[in-house]
Amino acid sequence: MIIGIDTYFLSMKNNTGIGTFVLNTILGISKIDHVNEYILFTPAIVHHQFAEEILKNKNFKIVIVKSLFPSRRLWLQSLNLRKVILDNNTDVFWGGGEYIPVLLPARVKTCATIHDVVFKVLPKTAAFTDKIFYNFLLPFSLHKTDSLLTISNVSKKEIVKYLKIEPEKIKVIYDGIDLKKFIPDEKQIKEKFILFVGTLQPRKNMISLVEAFILLADKIDHDLVVVGATGWKSSDLSEKILSLPDSLSKRIHFKGYVSDEELVELYQTADLFVAPSLHEGFGLIIAEAVACGTPVLTTRRGAIPEVFEDIPEYADPLSPVDISDKIISILSDPVKMRQMSVKGLDFIRKYDINNVSRQYIDFFNTL
Repeated sequence: MIIGIDTYFLSMKNNTGIGTFVLNTILGISKIDHVNEYILFTPAIVHHQFAEEILKNKNFKIVIVKSLFPSRRLWLQSLNLRKVILDNNTDVFWGGGEYIPVLLPARVKTCATIHDVVFKVLPKTAAFTDKIFYNFLLPFSLHKTDSLLTISNVSKKEIVKYLKIEPEKIKVIYDGIDLKKFIPDEKQIKEKFILFVGTLQPRKNMISLVEAFILLADKIDHDLVVVGATGWKSSDLSEKILSLPDSLSKRIHFKGYVSDEELVELYQTADLFVAPSLHEGFGLIIAEAVACGTPVLTTRRGAIPEVFEDIPEYADPLSPVDISDKIISILSDPVKMRQMSVKGLDFIRKYDINNVSRQYIDFFNTL
């Protein structure tokens, strides 16, 4: 069987959650499956070392399909890509980032992984241009697929409710992370900072964490370290930071996008990881922090409690007071922090990317 994959993410220098998930899943598959053939379609290659690692499996090849469009969603609909997919005798096409080429003939079985429908659950947190694609192209794309995958039971229920997809068409395969990369390091000394990772957009709710930090700043010695690119509608957050006195603003460090190596080190050395999200279809950043042995404070929103059960501590995302109180409670109890770390390391094994990759191979074979 020849399986084609949307690997546009190979051309993106700074990938976030979905891109990271797709590339890691492909890498996991390449280490396991020596039966099926895989064709990775991309407009360019930026991650050359990653590509070389995948191509160690001789059943994999990368096909460059140049793009006239600045958008992955539009590139997928190009007639040029359609022609190349068919010329390579593709049997199955997987869109790991929710969309597929909608003009493919019925003989090519199609499947897509949809991560969440937050644009329906929390429409005010989605940018206008995203809403256009989400409300018009995405439903059409999903209804054109032969099968759908999603990353949690909560996401499945929301897809059924908001997009009117038959539940029988949707299979749940949880996300996974590379447990050989995200690991605790006992040699690293914990430092006095709280870590936030995520694109600075309304859904990630960074502003509530900043407000909580303002409340607790004079009670702890910790700084706040923020990793993530500036996203849509982040002006409120910027105004909040600019309004702070220098004594407080200098304790909030914005690092922007960092390398994987630096990200792992930050997870390992942070005293506490805080994710005050308003919605998550899975919560990869939470999984990464847990895998690095760092206690996590998050929220009971979306699929987070389904995926992580009692591993994190939970706070109300709309209450900076509650977030502040929970942070102080955790940081003032070293025994509890150690217990959270040990319990999390045992729990997170279930989300090993290799297990996820095996499930994807099995799924492709059923098509």
